[in-house]
Amino acid sequence: MRSLLILFLLYSFTNSYGQLFIDDGSGASLYIKNASGGTLASHESVSENVALFVDGDITIEGTLENTVAEIQVSGNFANSGTFTSTGDEVFNGGATQTISGTLTGSNDFYNLIINKSTGTIVQLGTNIEVDGAGILNLNQGLISTTSSHYVHVKNTAVAAITNAGSNGALDKFVEGELRRSIIAGNTYSFPVGGTHIDAGGGDGIQTTSFISNAGNGVASVVFHDSTGVGMLDSIVICPTGTGDFQDIEYRIENGSWEVSNPGGGITDFDLTLHPTDYTDNGYVDYTILVDGSPTGRDLCDGSATSVPITHDSLSLYGFYEVGASTLTSLLPIQLTYFEINQIKNHQVKLTWQTASEINNDYFTIEKSKDGLNWEDLINVDGAGNSASVLDYSAIDSKPFYGSSYYRLKQTDFNGEFEYSLIRSINLSDLILSYLKIYPNPVKDHLIIAGDETELNHLKIYTAIGQDVRDQIRFISKNDSKLIIDLSVLNSGMYLIKTITTANKVYKQ
Repeated sequence: MRSLLILFLLYSFTNSYGQLFIDDGSGASLYIKNASGGTLASHESVSENVALFVDGDITIEGTLENTVAEIQVSGNFANSGTFTSTGDEVFNGGATQTISGTLTGSNDFYNLIINKSTGTIVQLGTNIEVDGAGILNLNQGLISTTSSHYVHVKNTAVAAITNAGSNGALDKFVEGELRRSIIAGNTYSFPVGGTHIDAGGGDGIQTTSFISNAGNGVASVVFHDSTGVGMLDSIVICPTGTGDFQDIEYRIENGSWEVSNPGGGITDFDLTLHPTDYTDNGYVDYTILVDGSPTGRDLCDGSATSVPITHDSLSLYGFYEVGASTLTSLLPIQLTYFEINQIKNHQVKLTWQTASEINNDYFTIEKSKDGLNWEDLINVDGAGNSASVLDYSAIDSKPFYGSSYYRLKQTDFNGEFEYSLIRSINLSDLILSYLKIYPNPVKDHLIIAGDETELNHLKIYTAIGQDVRDQIRFISKNDSKLIIDLSVLNSGMYLIKTITTANKVYKQ
């Protein structure tokens, strides 16, 4: 293969139609090299006019300046010198072409155009950037990165990526990490995908759309084949009857989208996933999962019955997948929320809302000290059948000291039931004044009524701190009341203490 060695300034295009072709019919190369920096300048007043055509490699160790002109290369492109451009760089070889060296910052591409044969690739051995005023044109072929490299389109215009493939196409996309500089409120398309047909994941373009609701910055999307990130297919995310997400049965097998925010700044975003190349096993509902768990958006409740699927107001970055369900029967209730809050007098208020109900007989609030052993707190009648939003509430006037756990049980007219997710509240930092002590002053028998936990930790001290429990006699005791005999004690003031309370009692 012959090559052209350019020392210092060898060729300059200054008119509107000057051209340099380096082509010996089998792939000649352009090598810009000099210890002090050889320079090749290509200039055109019309960007579409070809100023430099290289049927081989371009290696830059000096300087290559592309001013408004078009450079076409069918071989590899490497820069270890200086590359500046306000024109087009067209990769049009019939085989794999590689890009290496420094091609970010002031050395970035201006208009990067991929115009290769179908099924051929431009392979990145470095990070590359497309100028803030330029475009990425995926006219034919695709760009393939490694796990450590990316393509960054710095132009914030929505149309800064053009001619991407239609959904499911086998080329005209980025296989690897694609970054885009974005402005809040605009919808940006990320034409990413996979080509590993033997990996069991999705093949071809798997487009993602991204909208920032809060903040400007850089969004990044990578599509992974399912086996590429160790995520199994067709597993039960959450068995029926264990939570709000019981109807998400399967991942749909095509792969996952790794979504990130390099540099930060974007705290709320909408995401649309366009999965292709998967087997539809009769799915009727869809949702989006992040890192293998439900996002809490839409909940696969029948509102997303086809793909692509959009979830709004997301805040988590990670591996996003599409979950699906084959369940055809509607849930007995569509639970909008189930919440618990502390209210006055150290009580807990439980509130929940349904968007619809089918054959709903009643709700049961269940309560637990440890989240394992449960007791019924209260039953609340359901609406039977309803298509309207309904609000419900209940009060726990005696939550446990420390953590209290609650869950909502819904029972049908036929006796079938299911549970909500578990909610908890911790009252360990509160002074619970449940004790009632009377009579006060007391002569002989003192009655103490209140919480069982408090009664089990009761102590009695004199005014100078002497423990006198061994001098008193318990007349009766149950979970909520003690009767004790203080007749043997001397007259004076005594302090009755529990875990969180201290009360003065005067003995006559």
